[in-house]
Amino acid sequence: MNQFMTWELLATWGGAVVAVAALTQVAKAMFPIAGRAAVYTSLALSEAICVAAMIFTKGYSPQGIGLAVLNGIFVWATASGVYNRVQSSLTK
Repeated sequence: MNQFMTWELLATWGGAVVAVAALTQVAKAMFPIAGRAAVYTSLALSEAICVAAMIFTKGYSPQGIGLAVLNGIFVWATASGVYNRVQSSLTK
């Protein structure tokens, strides 16, 4: 494996979720992001990752971009759920 993150990996569900969760935490560490701003930041990151992965792996098409936006919402919800589950298990 020559690269850690490839566009093909980001195009998978798990790769996109891991990337969104990691990048959101990096953004929260670098900038004063909390509350609703963190939610919108993770949503924007998930949309950007899904649309970019669609463009770089399958090319540009209006239907593909629409599907990528819909997938971005699902990736965002999954990444948020994973983060909340980890946080709740660490505080117990």
